Amino acid sequence: MATRNLTMVVDRKHAEKYKEGFAAEPSNFTDNSYVNMYLHHDGYPEFQGVQVANWVHTNGRQDGSAMAAKLVHDMYYDSCYLYPSPDMIDHQYTYIIWSGKKDIWISCYDNYNSENVFVLTPAKVISRYMSDYEYTDFANGEKRFVASQKLNEGATLMDVFDEYGWSDEYDSKYSDIMSSLKGSGMEDLVFVTRNFPDFIIDNGKLTDTINADGLEDLLDYDEEPIEDPHGDVEFQLYVYKGLKIGWFTDDMGYSGGLCHERDEKKWTKIIKDNGAEDYLY
Repeated sequence: MATRNLTMVVDRKHAEKYKEGFAAEPSNFTDNSYVNMYLHHDGYPEFQGVQVANWVHTNGRQDGSAMAAKLVHDMYYDSCYLYPSPDMIDHQYTYIIWSGKKDIWISCYDNYNSENVFVLTPAKVISRYMSDYEYTDFANGEKRFVASQKLNEGATLMDVFDEYGWSDEYDSKYSDIMSSLKGSGMEDLVFVTRNFPDFIIDNGKLTDTINADGLEDLLDYDEEPIEDPHGDVEFQLYVYKGLKIGWFTDDMGYSGGLCHERDEKKWTKIIKDNGAEDYLY
């Protein structure tokens, strides 16, 4: 779900001058944070709160600058961005990892409701908010990018809407892309690569470019508001050795190769034969 969030690392001494302590508004610590790491998805405490807590369990140390570097290294995926200030990007939840002593605490602030959600130790965050989501296994060296790729392996264009919610307006948004790959529905189109192999760009033939604008003010079947998970989309259709594949990129930083499911095995072999297996899911 596109629940925007940002994580800061701040030495705890900077909270001492505020009566709210660790619960103070994050903008008070703009000049003190070692990093302002924005993630576009899954920012609610039940996911990102637990992710941060799990990560701190494995990576907790007193040196905030070292923690900040490792945090970005482990949490990075295609929709991760760094900003000079937390106020430069709209987001709902701000998490602060309070460094400087061995007993590290985590706070969460809801910017949309202007209220602190929690100030807890990592263990308390996990016990209170852990759910049945598939979390990154930081304790065993897994990184969020790798975990997200595993979750996306073999995913169809339709699968993403199982998580983000469905609107009938998506049919019209993606109709030209579906037609270009001869798909009767989005469930026929499979993401076979992350990013897009250079050999297809260099040796294939670009036959079409399709732009699909992001949708706003969407409602699902229950009349609940939902957010278009891709925003503006650009789709470049290539033909290589008689097979079609499209380079799918979106506003959220995602980039992948999309083909018809009947061609997935053929594309997998072609990509391996060209030494580009690192692109495969």
